[in-house]
Amino acid sequence: RLAGLYRDQWRTLPVPYSTTTASYDRLLKKFNKGWLLGGGVSFLYDKAGDGNLSIFNPNLTMNFGKYFNKEKQLITLGITAGITIKSLDSRGLQFDNQYNGSTFDPNLPNNEDFSNNNVSYPNFTLGLNFRTKIKEKSTLDIGGTTSNLHTPDQNFLYKTTSQLPARHSAYAKAKIAIKDAWNVQPGVFFQNQRKANQLLINAIAEVRIGDKKDFGLGFGGGYRVMGNDAAIAYLSFLYKTLRVGAAYDFNVALNWYDRIYLG
Repeated sequence: RLAGLYRDQWRTLPVPYSTTTASYDRLLKKFNKGWLLGGGVSFLYDKAGDGNLSIFNPNLTMNFGKYFNKEKQLITLGITAGITIKSLDSRGLQFDNQYNGSTFDPNLPNNEDFSNNNVSYPNFTLGLNFRTKIKEKSTLDIGGTTSNLHTPDQNFLYKTTSQLPARHSAYAKAKIAIKDAWNVQPGVFFQNQRKANQLLINAIAEVRIGDKKDFGLGFGGGYRVMGNDAAIAYLSFLYKTLRVGAAYDFNVALNWYDRIYLG
C-alpha cells in the first residue's frame, strides 16, 4: 500500500500552514497458524507560522498479526519508531519586549535566550487493532494508538524544558457492503493530548461503475464534534485499487480563537 497526503490551511495568515505525509507498507510474510509480519516506512513534513516552524519526522514501522476463527478475526500490534527534527527561525517572531508602546519594533532585543534553531528527539508509537468480518464482504475495525510516552523535550530555549505530552487515540470504523457495487464506511475517531480532546465522526459511501467495476466514486462528510469545530466534505475517484480524493473543512465554530489543537 502506497499513500500520500497534502494539507493546506489558514490561507489568510501571512505564513500559511502546510503538511505533507507519505507512507509505504506491505505484508512481509505469512506464517503457519495464521501469524503475519508486516512493515513499512513513512514521513511527515510540516511548516507553519511566522517563525517558519518546521517538523520533519521519518519513521519505520513493524507489525505483527494473528488470524483467528478461520481468518474471520485478526488482531494486529504495530510499533513505529523514528526521529523528529524541529527547526525555528526566531527572527520572524515578535515578543512583548519588542513593543515600544505603539508598534512592534524588530530592532529591540526580545530578551529570549534561544539555545539553537534546531531540536531533535526520538519518537515511538504503539498501536493495536482488532478486525472482524461481518458476513462475507463487510468488516469492523476497533483499535487505538499511544505516542510520546517518554515525553521528550522539545524546547528551543536555554535552562528551560518543554516536554511533548503523550497523545492517545481510539477509533471504530466499518466497511459495510450494500449489494455488489456499493459500500458505506462509517467511523468514529477520538484523540487526547493532555487537556486537548478531539472527536471526529464521518461516513463515506463508495460506488463502483461498469461491468468490471474498475471505476468508482466516493463521497461523504464528517464533523468534528468537540467545540462545534468544523464540518468536512469529502470526494474521491476510484480506479481498481487506486483512490484519489480531497476533503475540505468548513469552519463552524463561533469561538475559533479559543480552540486548542492537538500537536
